[in-house]
Amino acid sequence: MSDAFTTDQLGAAGRDAGATNRPGNHQDPTPGDRLRAALAPTWIEAATGFPARAAVLDPSFASSDVVAVAEGQVLTESQILHLVAFAEFLAGVALDPLDREQLWEASVADFLADPHTQLADVVRIAGAVAKIGGLSPLVRARLRQRALVRVLQPVAIGAELAAQSAAVQLVARHQPIVAAFPEVGAVVTDGAIRATADLRRLVAAVAGVTDRWNEAAFRAEIDRSFNRWPEDRQLELAAAEPTLVSIRAGLRALADDDQDRLAATIAAQAESNGSVEVPIQGLRNAGRLTDLVAAVKARLAERPRPAGVT
Repeated sequence: MSDAFTTDQLGAAGRDAGATNRPGNHQDPTPGDRLRAALAPTWIEAATGFPARAAVLDPSFASSDVVAVAEGQVLTESQILHLVAFAEFLAGVALDPLDREQLWEASVADFLADPHTQLADVVRIAGAVAKIGGLSPLVRARLRQRALVRVLQPVAIGAELAAQSAAVQLVARHQPIVAAFPEVGAVVTDGAIRATADLRRLVAAVAGVTDRWNEAAFRAEIDRSFNRWPEDRQLELAAAEPTLVSIRAGLRALADDDQDRLAATIAAQAESNGSVEVPIQGLRNAGRLTDLVAAVKARLAERPRPAGVT
């Protein structure tokens, strides 16, 4: 999909445009001004594509110092830091020193136990880490979502977390599983809840209103009834993080005048409906569903239907 929203997707936005502050104009911020302020880059949208203070910024990230040797194979400091960096990319935060030390020790132990297999995994992950900085934020978010599903799915379907690798345990601690849709591989992490809240905060900020949505009540609803939600709603929540990045990319790609028109429409819709629900759904529709949702829906369509069901 394109990162930009089209003129057609803006719909009636042009009819509702408000004045915009320009240099020398000291009016109160307009919806367009508030939109641009809300689009300051998040960590996944920043140049590195990694959280602040992540291992990729460590002075030793490219170090060739040897940490361990086994069966003719060599494990370097840089290779371990690439493992740390990938764990941080999935966790969404920089690991603290104790977590890094735990992952470091586990990586060395795994290497000494099976150097050939472990080194192959390290090389594969290091290759992925090296590419992340050159990807667009949307591609990064989709890559991260798919990797989180792969890493966390065993736990989502009942495997003991304590039996998983140190890296999986660390990722699961920072991205705990909130709900799962095992039949099609969808895993809802705490990050999806935060992304849902972030989108609501963005729209409320642009509209200049207070959102009455209650995150604690939403979490309670998920605990109580996620398995009874319509599949579309389950998948929409599972894809909340890449969807948010997609929406933000589309908004950022608009020219200032188009941002002004769209922001004015968002504010008008929120005011007329007494809620941010309508503009939020409009943004989701304009941003379209991510490739994760499309892929999962394709898998749903392939599931065998009970006899007699058409």
